[in-house]
Amino acid sequence: MEPEREYDISDEDINVIQNDEATATRKNETPGGSLYYAPIVDKRFLPVIGHNYGTLDQCEEMYRLYAYHACFEIRKAGQKTAKSELVKQKYYLCNKAGTPKEVYFDTLQETKKNAQDVGLKNWKRDLNVFINATDSQMLVNKMEERKKYVPGFSFEYKLEKSQLHSIFWADEVAKCNYKEFSNVISFDATYRTNRYNLKFVPFTGIDNHRRCVTVAAAMIRDETAESYKWLLNSFMKIFGKEPNMIVTDQDKSMAIAIKEVFKTAKHRLCMWHIMRKVPSKIQEANPNIEHKQEKDFKKRFNKIVWNMYIEPTVFEEKWEKLMDDFSLKNDSWFKYMFDIRSSWIPAYFIETEMFGLMRTTSRSESENAFFTLYKICIKSVDFYGRL
Repeated sequence: MEPEREYDISDEDINVIQNDEATATRKNETPGGSLYYAPIVDKRFLPVIGHNYGTLDQCEEMYRLYAYHACFEIRKAGQKTAKSELVKQKYYLCNKAGTPKEVYFDTLQETKKNAQDVGLKNWKRDLNVFINATDSQMLVNKMEERKKYVPGFSFEYKLEKSQLHSIFWADEVAKCNYKEFSNVISFDATYRTNRYNLKFVPFTGIDNHRRCVTVAAAMIRDETAESYKWLLNSFMKIFGKEPNMIVTDQDKSMAIAIKEVFKTAKHRLCMWHIMRKVPSKIQEANPNIEHKQEKDFKKRFNKIVWNMYIEPTVFEEKWEKLMDDFSLKNDSWFKYMFDIRSSWIPAYFIETEMFGLMRTTSRSESENAFFTLYKICIKSVDFYGRL
């Protein structure tokens, strides 16, 4: 970047700016004799070298304001980040910077043209405009076609006010996975797929090698009880069989839907989501607790809540003693967690086949983490096409 130049704007320059701002430039000459033109801009809008603009957004706003008064547009060019992922440098260019590359076209008659000459510059933009207007319909059409030609593929979808609200699908591989590994299933809706904020919901099981297998997938508009009821009813319509156990986080809408749709499946809450709250709840209940006492509490607490070999009566006795020892018997959160103990403590799932396979939704969340690789797919049909 060149050293900052300060211009004294003359009355003539001001008159030029007021009458024809688009041509308000000053001709300059480099030491080597080359000519270049610099826009005449009020000093108030000139970038100042060494000045701290606060944030990247404020810096960008400053440069856009300068570009506006200099009568050109800018675009982001790239950035450099540190290992901590903090941005060290960010680049902005004039929107006309760069030279279009020559492009070869695979046509019947081989020709060599500049991309701008044949209008491909705006091809992606025009395609996106077309897709945006029919994105949902294209996705449904794609699934209808797949259902027609791919054996074992099934899907359901729901419309609200002529807009796609939810869609659920499973192919033959997913159905085979569910047939063999339907003991314990988890599902989690944490990853938004696209500009429409549809949430991607993978249903995850565990195979005989203790690896994740996807048994179904869906996209839903919101996380209401009604949406989850539709989702689970679609699940039952396609599979016709409930899992032995289903693991979710403490989402109340999920709990309502599971209770209404599934009649025999046991609903288990994710222990990880519960256990991560324990340290803060101890501090809230006893702000003056010493570090050694807190460490002792966590050790004893973990021994009883993660133990899958003790009977429910033994668990209750140990829990009561632990609460007494640390004066937590009247704490509302620990009382509530004891009241719902049958939905998360392993001792209450001993009679459920293969209950030890999954105690958290971490597998679903790791599946979601994998699918974030497709975060660049901002259209529903594009996202589905890359799965």
